[in-house]
Amino acid sequence: MLVEGPLDALAVTLAGDSRFVGVAPLGTAFTDAQADALQPYLGPGRPGVIVATDNDRAGQQAAHRAFWQLTARGDNPRHLVVPKGKDPAELLQTAGPAALRSALEQAPDLADTLLNARVALFAERLNTVEGAVLATRRAAHVVAALPMAAWPRHLTTIVGRTGVSAETALNEVFDAHGAWTADKPGVVRQRLSEKVADYPTSPAAVPTRPGESPTGRWTELGEGIAAGLTDDPHWQVLADHLQRAQAAGFDVATQLPRLAARTPLPNSHIARNLDLRLIAACTSCLPPTHHASRTGGQERTAADKLATTTSSLDTAEQNVAVPELSSAAPTPAPQAEVTHPRSSSAASHRNDRERPVPRP
Repeated sequence: MLVEGPLDALAVTLAGDSRFVGVAPLGTAFTDAQADALQPYLGPGRPGVIVATDNDRAGQQAAHRAFWQLTARGDNPRHLVVPKGKDPAELLQTAGPAALRSALEQAPDLADTLLNARVALFAERLNTVEGAVLATRRAAHVVAALPMAAWPRHLTTIVGRTGVSAETALNEVFDAHGAWTADKPGVVRQRLSEKVADYPTSPAAVPTRPGESPTGRWTELGEGIAAGLTDDPHWQVLADHLQRAQAAGFDVATQLPRLAARTPLPNSHIARNLDLRLIAACTSCLPPTHHASRTGGQERTAADKLATTTSSLDTAEQNVAVPELSSAAPTPAPQAEVTHPRSSSAASHRNDRERPVPRP
């Protein structure tokens, strides 16, 4: 796990129970040479890296830089999210080794943090076509740097956050991936030069009192959204999902009321209905072992709609295969495999991928 200082590295190693080892570049200046030294642990079938820089401006910038350095070497890094102003050593001291180890085990993808931050820059313009497309384009840069097996889940998040169609989101990721594969060092240099503002989401946005349960933490917010929401039998499940979404960088306090306001909530099963909207907007709210499937004839999730139905994405990185999208209609007609809209052949597709991507 990549941390900032030696005390943090010791804390992670002590709490990690031989499963996590802390390494520190001694500050926020993570270098390419240090990233190269981690290469044996990066890539499919390998443990990968959890980034656990401090949750302040410098730490956020360091996490942003580490993402591009690690993805350029084939990793899909994860992100330990701690309350603002804290670090792993303080978390170990105040909450104990079990709490730190649990946080490490449940660490979400670092891509979730970057993606949410990039979409949040356009929060006031997502009700316009231009704003939604620009937000999608910025988020697509993050997804395009990941192994293709990770694309469907993050595409689902983009669609849920911006409201664009699945095809639009996929096209933007294809364009960004073309630039990424054509000149990866150049794209990395460009991303490393970017300055990031404070991430607009933080687990500390809604304070957690010691021993407070998820239902207690989110009760005030839930009661403000709809009468009877916190009395619904599904409220416990929704509160657990809200807790996990907040830890993944999703701004629950801001986004949940917006999800509720998209269309009127029903009079019955209100918590379940809102939970389904949350899952569509932030798949990271689900436990790692949850596959987002529904029973009882419920409509398939957006993640299912974006998942491939042909070959495994484990080999798609080499074959540059295109994931297949299914229709959003309840009874979809069979669809052909989705290809890049600007191409009708593999040759023209390659040419499109070499086309420079206009920046918003």
